[in-house]
Amino acid sequence: MRHVRHGVPAALLAVAVAAGASGCSFSVRVSHSSPAPAQSAGPLAGLTADQIVTKANADLFAASSLRMRGTRTGAGSGTFDLELAPGRGCTGTIEVTGSGDFQIVVIGRKLWLRPNAAYWKQQHSSPAVLRLVSGKYLSGTTADSGLGVLSSLCVLSHTGRPAAGGSGTSLTFDGQPAIAFGAPGDQGIVSDSATPEVLQMSVSSSSTLDFSDYNVPVRLTAPPADETIDGAAYGM
Repeated sequence: MRHVRHGVPAALLAVAVAAGASGCSFSVRVSHSSPAPAQSAGPLAGLTADQIVTKANADLFAASSLRMRGTRTGAGSGTFDLELAPGRGCTGTIEVTGSGDFQIVVIGRKLWLRPNAAYWKQQHSSPAVLRLVSGKYLSGTTADSGLGVLSSLCVLSHTGRPAAGGSGTSLTFDGQPAIAFGAPGDQGIVSDSATPEVLQMSVSSSSTLDFSDYNVPVRLTAPPADETIDGAAYGM
């Protein structure tokens, strides 16, 4: 049986880019020319915006695990919900508007992607092929030219970006005290707590990232062998 080769859909790659591929940074930032105090009435009162942001970024990159949810609008729109264990891998779901839903598991250098039925029906008209791939994970490695690029979803980049804000503004975010830095569309929100955490990041006017469940253990489990097929057979 000849397999149709099609590769990773462009929309899925766009969502991956929104999550941090190509060196995008998650660092909350403030203007280093204006170290004004943030408007905190809680445990961070008295600290400058720079000091709060430095602490929050340190907590983000030092976390042993966390949950990251993202939304991208416009071209290549979609959402994702991932549990990350930096240095070990990640697991979760990706939804791409018009292309379908995908489950992803990354453990070390190994990667599995399971598209849903809607995706496969778009790619294949052959009932025989659909029976073969239905419910299966496509397997590959992080070094693959196709599936491999999706492993960037599991990586928090340390790459810096230009400053884009001044002092912070107090607000309530998801039911907890928080401080917002920057402006809508290019903004970071940090919890107003003794150990500040990055709660939300507007990477651009079209992409938003939410972070939660810091240091909550993440279980990474490889799919059973009888539920996987070779991604290379499909251009992945």
